[in-house]
Amino acid sequence: MQLKDAKEYFEQGFIVGFSSIRDPLVSGGYMLIVLTIGGGSSTLMTAKKEVKTFTSLDSVFSEVERIAGRCSEIVFKV
Repeated sequence: MQLKDAKEYFEQGFIVGFSSIRDPLVSGGYMLIVLTIGGGSSTLMTAKKEVKTFTSLDSVFSEVERIAGRCSEIVFKV
């Protein structure tokens, strides 16, 4: 899912949350997972259809705010 699609789906009420995990292919990188109604999920992708990788949790947080306009909670799991 690309950023423009994520924004549209959020406005339509299809997105229920976000999750971020370590990118196994990029050292120190994070991926953003978009969680949809019905238990579905999709990784945020670039315009080139590649997994979008973030270098910090701050940049992940900023991307969530770009999509949803807000972020109410951050949860860390080990």
